[in-house]
Amino acid sequence: MQSKDHSHDLRVLFLRFGSLGNAVVSIPAVRAVRKEKPRAFLALLCNPGTFDFWKDCPWLDRVLIYDQRGEHKPGPGYLRMIFELRRFRFTHSVHFRRFIRSELIGFLSGAGTRIGFDPQGFSLLTRKIPYREDENIITQNLGLVRELGVKAEDQSLEYWPAKPSAYLQNLLGKVRPPVIVVHPFAHTQRANRWPKFPELAERLQKELNAGVIIIGAGEEKQIFKKEWPEPSSIQTAFDLPIPELAALLKSAGLFIGSDSGPLHLACAVSTPAISIYAKSPGLQTHLKKWMPLTPQFKAVIPKDQQGAGREIPVSEVLAQAQALLSKSRA
Repeated sequence: MQSKDHSHDLRVLFLRFGSLGNAVVSIPAVRAVRKEKPRAFLALLCNPGTFDFWKDCPWLDRVLIYDQRGEHKPGPGYLRMIFELRRFRFTHSVHFRRFIRSELIGFLSGAGTRIGFDPQGFSLLTRKIPYREDENIITQNLGLVRELGVKAEDQSLEYWPAKPSAYLQNLLGKVRPPVIVVHPFAHTQRANRWPKFPELAERLQKELNAGVIIIGAGEEKQIFKKEWPEPSSIQTAFDLPIPELAALLKSAGLFIGSDSGPLHLACAVSTPAISIYAKSPGLQTHLKKWMPLTPQFKAVIPKDQQGAGREIPVSEVLAQAQALLSKSRA
């Protein structure tokens, strides 16, 4: 006798606050619940900065915004958001970050079972999962949703980019293939950023005969203007909406950058990627937690962990780029 599917009784609120990279590494967990509980109602609450990332997610029934600094700061706006959440009659909430404000929203939403990482202190969670700094974050996120009774074994990333817009088609028409998207910036490495990206971009064009597009957002545009020469053959694309950025990365033959959201997005759209890591006392632990789990990804790290990360030679990055491009063409 087949067991009945009771997944329609499951109503889950995912709370996913944070950066683009945080959003990308949560996809496998959300997808696992949808695939194994196809009749469940799945909603996700995110900050305004990642709404564009989630809005077309095929695994979710609803995507809601928590605007902590604007519409939903403490007061009537916050209460309206809570009342809206309660209308969905959530049975479970899944918390991807160890924030008490996330736990409070889950509690106030009415979700009876609240699952998250153990904050090692006061908590409103009803099920706490150990959090490890030396274990890949995708694996840990899958561990959260296993508490919903799913196997959650597929660690692969994905995204659902639209076709390139007219703007992107025009931009891509200005550069010769293979197109290499370069993101020389990252908030996590601002104090020790690799300084050789300008030289790398020039040599990618001359030695690999590639077209180069520099991407960035916000203050990164001003950093680019200040630090880079003005090569007419290098194109730029700043402040792209997330779906547009994904479409550009999907169209590229290779991504090169720092440890950042665009790196994880490139991996999600199956574009080969290289990340250049700065020297850090906890670098090996960081890599275990955040390194993309894809064979098309290569990490370039300082050979001497006590030495300066900025001593990584351009030739080493060029060799990795050539190897990944050759492999993708094979």
